[in-house]
Amino acid sequence: MNPHGSHVVQDSETNFAHIGMYQTVEGKWVITDVDKFKATQALFEMPVPPKTVSDTMCVYYYDNSMADQRELHDSGLAVTIEQLHSMRVEYTKLEGTPEENLEQINKLCVERGYQNRDEIAISPTLLENYEAKLKIFFAEHIHEDEEIRFVLEGRGFFDVRDKADRWVRILVEQGDLLVVPAGIYHRFSLDTSNYIRAMRLFKEDPKWTPINRPEADTNKYHVDYQRSVTEFS
Repeated sequence: MNPHGSHVVQDSETNFAHIGMYQTVEGKWVITDVDKFKATQALFEMPVPPKTVSDTMCVYYYDNSMADQRELHDSGLAVTIEQLHSMRVEYTKLEGTPEENLEQINKLCVERGYQNRDEIAISPTLLENYEAKLKIFFAEHIHEDEEIRFVLEGRGFFDVRDKADRWVRILVEQGDLLVVPAGIYHRFSLDTSNYIRAMRLFKEDPKWTPINRPEADTNKYHVDYQRSVTEFS
């Protein structure tokens, strides 16, 4: 894994490093340098791609600025649903009645063998040492179990590393169901509203203890995850 998120262009790929991109043998364009690509966009008045993976979810490359983690940090570069799936991250928008949404949740629990659930609410008044805890949530880490979260109220961000080790930011809000696979580097933050309430789904003994980077680099679950996304591509 390259900590700088750079990509080594293979013989079958066309290198456009001067504009921050490369083209795969299948003809797909991949952004490798956000700053160079944005400069090229401005120079040639290229249209900015839409920021939404679907009509209801916002996913994009993180801008890596020093602004507060609760800000949008939107680089203006969208991430497609195919890219999200290539990281084995799953997203569903549940827009039914509470009863219909619960039916979908129950179905998912049966499919994945999840027997338990709880709810967690986070805000400055609900969580002691809120600012310190927020920084802990934002430390880059993995879990040895997948995380399944269904947002009931409020908003927040899940940031996940793509295969080139770049941060992808996923905005989650009411009705969003997100599955983050075991072993993927990720982090979490609330947005500037400072409030979220979510349902957590888990098996009898969830492995939610965070394992931070770089300790997790050699963790079996992370190594297996890296192998799985390489094979997927």
